[in-house]
Amino acid sequence: MNTILNYIFGGISLIGTVLTIFFGLKSHALEKRKKNLTWAELQLVIDAICFRLKRDGYTPDVILAPGPRGAIIAELIVQRFNRNIPALIGISYMEFTLKSMPSITNYFPFPISKGWQIYIPKTVLDYKDRRILVVDDFCLTGEFFEVLRTFLMDQGFIAGNVKVFCAVITEVTKSANRAPEYYHMVTGDDNFYFPWGKANTG
Repeated sequence: MNTILNYIFGGISLIGTVLTIFFGLKSHALEKRKKNLTWAELQLVIDAICFRLKRDGYTPDVILAPGPRGAIIAELIVQRFNRNIPALIGISYMEFTLKSMPSITNYFPFPISKGWQIYIPKTVLDYKDRRILVVDDFCLTGEFFEVLRTFLMDQGFIAGNVKVFCAVITEVTKSANRAPEYYHMVTGDDNFYFPWGKANTG
């Protein structure tokens, strides 16, 4: 009798272990999917944000992307509007030394924490009285967009004309009250992947 019970309990224990592993793997796969955007999903995200922009009566006159990743987002947004919207693209790169930022002709320099250096084209000042949408793929802390917004205000831009869209922001950005006006989703950290690779953290 004891032998039979041992087999029964052993079988139950084995089934429990198998189910634990199965659901653990399933949970891991689900969590991984939540930290990834495919091209198809990104297209839907852009459709949704453009719908919201139009619903809010905000059609940008110019789009500003701080770097090439944001430029991809900018191009996708431009395609959704039945008008020509210029997209200004900045330069961004990681500086691994403590050297001061080099000057780049016709660009405003923005030294960012963690060594990121971002340059915004000076032609942005030609749009002081227009609606400008700043776009990027990922926002880690929101500090850069706060600095950029302040800079634009100081240069004469109207506060209500400047909006920011990031496809993905972190919980840190949201809890610090630096979330952009428009974003798709909130993630816990920078362990997030886009079709073009892992999220940059500038």
